[in-house]
Formats: sequence, C-alpha cells, structure tokens
Amino acid sequence: MPSVHRNSIVKGRWLKLVLIMVLGASCILPGTFYLTRSTQADAAGTARNAKQEVIPKKYQDGSYDQYLAQHQNAPRPDTKIVIEGESFTSADGMSPSIVQGIPGLSGQAVETDEEGSLTWTFDIPQEGMFQIAVRYYQLEGKSADIDRELYIDGDLPFTESKNVLFHRIWANEGEMQQDDRGNDLYQKQIEKPLWQENYVQSPDGSHTDPYFYYFSQGQHTLTFVSARERMLIDTITLKQPDKVLSYAQVSAGYDVQGYAPASNVLLKIQGEAAVLKSSQVLYPMMDRTRSTEPYNLTKIRLNTIGGYNWSEAGQWLTWNIEVPKDGLYHIGIKAKQNFQRGMTSYRKMYIDGNLPFVEMVDIGFPFSTDWEMKELGADPGDSSKAEPYLFYLTKGQHEIKMEVTLGEMADLLRIVESSVLELNSMYRHIIMITGTVPDEYRDYQLDKKLPDLVQTMLDQADILETVVEQAERLAEGGDRTAALTRLIVQLRDMAQNPETIARRLETFKSNTSSLGDWIYSINYMPLSIDYLVIASPDEKLPSAKASFWSKVKYNTGSFMLSFFTDFNALGAAKDSDKKISVWTTMGIDQAKIVKRLIDESFTNETGIAVDIKVVSEGVLLQAMLAGRGPDVAFPLGNDKPVNYALRNAVEDLSKYPGFDEVKQRFHESAMVPYQFNGGSMGCRWVRDSRSSIIARTYWKR
Repeated sequence: MPSVHRNSIVKGRWLKLVLIMVLGASCILPGTFYLTRSTQADAAGTARNAKQEVIPKKYQDGSYDQYLAQHQNAPRPDTKIVIEGESFTSADGMSPSIVQGIPGLSGQAVETDEEGSLTWTFDIPQEGMFQIAVRYYQLEGKSADIDRELYIDGDLPFTESKNVLFHRIWANEGEMQQDDRGNDLYQKQIEKPLWQENYVQSPDGSHTDPYFYYFSQGQHTLTFVSARERMLIDTITLKQPDKVLSYAQVSAGYDVQGYAPASNVLLKIQGEAAVLKSSQVLYPMMDRTRSTEPYNLTKIRLNTIGGYNWSEAGQWLTWNIEVPKDGLYHIGIKAKQNFQRGMTSYRKMYIDGNLPFVEMVDIGFPFSTDWEMKELGADPGDSSKAEPYLFYLTKGQHEIKMEVTLGEMADLLRIVESSVLELNSMYRHIIMITGTVPDEYRDYQLDKKLPDLVQTMLDQADILETVVEQAERLAEGGDRTAALTRLIVQLRDMAQNPETIARRLETFKSNTSSLGDWIYSINYMPLSIDYLVIASPDEKLPSAKASFWSKVKYNTGSFMLSFFTDFNALGAAKDSDKKISVWTTMGIDQAKIVKRLIDESFTNETGIAVDIKVVSEGVLLQAMLAGRGPDVAFPLGNDKPVNYALRNAVEDLSKYPGFDEVKQRFHESAMVPYQFNGGSMGCRWVRDSRSSIIARTYWKR
C-alpha cells in the first residue's frame, strides 16, 4: 500500500508539472503558432509571386516555341543577306515571270502565281538565327490576304511556318459623300497597291515578334509555296531585328541633340480619316455619342473607325499628320473599348514606319463603357498621374500607324493552348479505360492504371492558376477567367479523389472545351478610335467626355427632333438621275449594312440611287393596294409574293436581265413558291451577292 501511495504522489507531481508546462506554453505557443502560420503564408505568397514570374512551359511538338528553345544558344550575327526575287533557282507548278517598270520598283521583281512553289538558293557566311523580311507588291485577285508556306532546305522548320500571311493595302474611294437627307454615305473600300516590306511572323498574333529561322554556315534553299493569291516579290532579306531603345534611353538623348518642346500646337486627326488600312472591313462607322466628333442630332455621321472590325492581330490603320514646327510633342488617343468586358486591348504604334521606343510595342486600352482620352505615357505606378511621353517630330508630314497586337496576353494564350492539348490527351487516355459513357458506380482505379494522371492534373491546375493570376493582373480584374478557375477547382478535386473521375468525366470534358472558347474570345482585341491628338507640352489635351450642359442640350434636342425626324429612312445619293425606293422589314442596323453594300457596289456601278426605309410587314400590303408602295421590298416569307401577285401588286421578275443567272444559284424546287401564271414573282434572298439588285430582293412592283 505504501508503494501505491508513493506512486500516486509521484503521478500527482508529474501531472502538476505537465499542467505548469502546458500553462506556460499557452503563453508562448499562440505567438509561435502565429509566427508559423505567418511564415507559411509568406512562403506561399513568395511561391505565388515566383509563379507569376515564371510559368512552366511544355512545348508542343513541332511548334515554333520548341524550335526556338532548340536554337536558343545559336548566335545572331549582325549580317544582312539580300536575295533578289528574280534570282530564283527553280519553280514547281507555276510559271513565274520577271517584271519591271512598276512604280516604286528599281530593277526587277518576280511575279508568283497563286499555286505552285518558287525556290531560291543562297549562302550563309556564318551560322545563326535570322528574321526574314519580304518586300512585296499585291496583285489583283480575290481581295483576300496573300497566303504562303515557307520551307527551308525543303523542310518545314516548324508548324507555324505553314501559314504566312501578307496583308493587302486598302483605302477609301474618294471623299466622304452624303445622301439627299444629309446622311454620310459609306465609302467603298478599294485596293491601293504599294510596295511594302513585312517580316514573316505569326498571323494570329500568338508571337508578338517576327519568327527567327536557324541557318547553318553554307548553302541553303528557301521555298515559298503559294496557298492563296498572286504577288510580286522584289527582295527577301535575312537580317537581325532593328534595335529599339527604351523611352529612358531615347529621352536622355533629347538634350544632347538639342530637341526642345514645341509650343502652341494642338492637332486633331479624325479616326475616320485613316488613309491606309490592312483590311476592307476597316471602314468609318457611326457613333451617336455626344462627345464624338463630328456629331449631328438627326443625321448619320460616320465619325469613328475600328470597333469590332479592328480586333484581329496584325490589322493596322495609318493616319497622316502635318506638323507645323520641329519639337517635342505629346500624343493622345481618344478611344473606347466597350466590347470585351474585363479585358485590355493592345496596340503597337509606329511613327514613319519605326517604333519610337520599346514602350510603344503594347499600348493597353482597358475596358470602358465611355470614351477615354489615352495620353501615351509611363505607367503611373503609385502616383496619381502618368508621366506623358515626349515624341520628337520634325516639321512636315508624318505617318502614324497603329497595329493590333495581343501584347502580354500572347504568352498566356500559348500556355493555355498547350494545356488544352495536354488535358485532351489525358482525357483520351481515360476513355481508353472507361469508355465515353463510364459506369458511375464502378471504381476504375485510374490513378493506378495511369500513374501520371494525378500529377498531371495537379501540374495543369498550378499552371492555369498562374495564368489566371497574370490575366487578372493584366485586365485589372474582371470575370473573364471564370472558365479557367472552374477547371482548376475540378482538377484539384479529382486529383484528391481519383475515384470520382469517371462519373465527372462529362463535366471535365465540358470545362476543357470552355478553355478553347476562352482562347477564341481573348484572341480578339477590339477598339474604336474617335480621333488622335498631337499637342505641344503647354497645351492641355481635350476631354473625352461631353460637359453636363452639352449632354442636356443634346438629349433635349434629340428628344424634340424625334417627333419630326424619320430615323427609319436612309436616303439615296444626291447626284443621281435615277432613284428607286426599297422597303425592308429588317431592323435599322441590318438596313444600314444593306445600304452600305448598295452604295459601294450597286449605286456605284449602275448610277441608280436607292432610298431605303424600314417598315413592318403589316404596313406593306395596305401601301401596295393604295398605290403608295415601294419599288422593291425584302425580305418576306416565301408565301408572300404569290399572295401579292393575286392582287396585281407585283411584277414578273423573270423578264428582267440577270434573273436567269440568279436562278441558277438555287435548286429548281427553291423557286417554286415564287411562280405564278408562268412567271416568277420573287426570288430567294441572296446575302453575299453584289452583282444585281434582283439578287438581293424578293419581288418588284
């Protein structure tokens, strides 16, 4: 018993000692625990920051990224190798011809067909990586961009080299015209062939810099395979890219060279006054916002350019400016990007064909529902206002060119594209075991049959998470990364619970497909331009927004004039002896598109003006029976022409020139609903035809 008592005493003492230690530790452990948590959080934050700087890259087989990585240590010799176009060594499937006397051409050039291939042989004095620039001239064809495949020594260096585009040059035909109601008429876009030198580069903007090609020392061949359109080739030049300095370096030389700020200069260049453009869809557009210039309360003014038409990488616009004196200037751009919510559109700006400095490679225009004045300047950082850049311009005419680029989003897009391929490959391996419709009650033990499956999911989740962080940083927030976030959550959950993969396979497939949609949407960089401003530093840039009283005046005037103005009527051209009236049951926006097509082609070719009015279908029959109907009406259901023919309200279209040609475009049965008493009282609606007015109408009175 004494021993038991002693043991109890000892145990009691030990319990007291433990209690004292626990109580003492309670004063220390919270701080220690907090310190540990803080350290872990800091470490996690550091890891996240590190992931923002470096994203693991897995290159696609045969891609340019893989090609560039393979030759990353190759030298880049400062050597220029010029290959004359007429010095080709062989041709296959085409009959090239040597031409001369083309304006802007000194010497000779070779004319290439839209089919076949042409090969040049040349020597490389020193191995290395070179960019390839082609001086070319567009020839009359199908009005599409020129497409070529580029082979080196008979092989395709990388997959992207199979799709090399050369843009055509377009311009407005003549000055802006107005119809008899005072509305601006859409101008026809015509080709304006000029010699231009462009680098071989990514047509979709996934690589912002031109492609580099590796050449070993010795003799090589270069082959262009024609995929679309003809072109003249003057020279093919292998060279290093021009060195572009930073703004800090450029501005440091202003004082040395004696450049001083200009004074009392404020120039506006209207966006719709672009003199050259890379696509025929880059025509002036209308914006009724009060702050746009010029504007009218009731008339159509084509006062902006760009919008969703100016959204694909590589598209560009060029403006000419006349500077009154030498000096340093600020440049402002009144723009609006209200198409891609939560995204930033990027533009690259050239002055007289050159990048002024590195910062002009990717000018960002964040999402905004209103017009903004973008003064080109350094990132404000923690300050409230950016420091405007100074551009040195000499007296005389200068050219400003703005080109669509993906900017910092290009790298992220390629990474997501690689992830899509990796996830699709993973999906194919899974369905090889489960089938496309797996049994949700069966454990396929995928983590054992596919040992790399769980790790692949975790790796891709980490990569996509880093893409999300960087995309949100570039877009300054927004909800455009929801598809990526949803997939990240699913990947991590499936990696943690691999037994659930089979029954979630359909959702995983859907989420992976949404990545493709994300890539497709992010590839577009729309932007509208109202005007550009060139101002001396002592001048304040104009405000992009209308004043309060100006808005009140505009809204009040618009409301009052709406009682007297027919906004559904689109007038015909002024100077035309012949005119027809057209009623359409489509919306006003669709009617404006039809009006543009008519002004560009039909009226321009025939001299017949067209007056368009938007009406409801119910009004048409009463107007026809009252003798106040139009000459042409469209589009209507195929049961309407015969219904009107019974009332002698329509004419037989088959007696008009061009009808037989239009009829051949359709199956014979397609014309049956329009036939009555041996004639055709209407025809199908043809959206892509510009050959005749009949091809665009249902029936004629």
